[in-house]
Amino acid sequence: MKNFNIRKKALFMATTGIVLIGIMNLPKNEHQITYAINEEYTKDNSSIPFATCSNHDVYISTSKALASSSSKEEPNIFIIDQRDKPDPNMCVRESFKITDSDEMKTVIEIMQAYDDIYPSEWNRTSESMLNEWKIHNFCCGIDLFPNHTEDVDFNNADESIYNHSVITKMFGD
Repeated sequence: MKNFNIRKKALFMATTGIVLIGIMNLPKNEHQITYAINEEYTKDNSSIPFATCSNHDVYISTSKALASSSSKEEPNIFIIDQRDKPDPNMCVRESFKITDSDEMKTVIEIMQAYDDIYPSEWNRTSESMLNEWKIHNFCCGIDLFPNHTEDVDFNNADESIYNHSVITKMFGD
């Protein structure tokens, strides 16, 4: 019986290793989604979208009320700009609804373009934000802390947590 358990554990470890190697070696797709920044947007009038990508309008607002009241309108994306906080932050509301890596990358590019136009102390890398988003989606998908994982908040303090090549290899892209 003891040898059976050892074989069972060895088989499990070998299978896990093969799966992880497979995940790490998945082909990476080139980012394909483009976006357009709305020239009429101003921070004072965030009721119009900052950008448009695919079939989404992307709204960025410093007002949680605007993002909350509008978040049920599909298929728009709402981002709360909290870069004026002690730990600067941009929060994608209901981010769990976006599961495609290319769409995530596009939204991240849009947030970085917004920060280029309206500079702040907010400082996150694309890689760490993509990793954090995927981890939030995974946790939300298995109903782990859904109140904390339905939205993804990209605050500066989390940069070092999610900027690891191991996480990137586990979740791809």
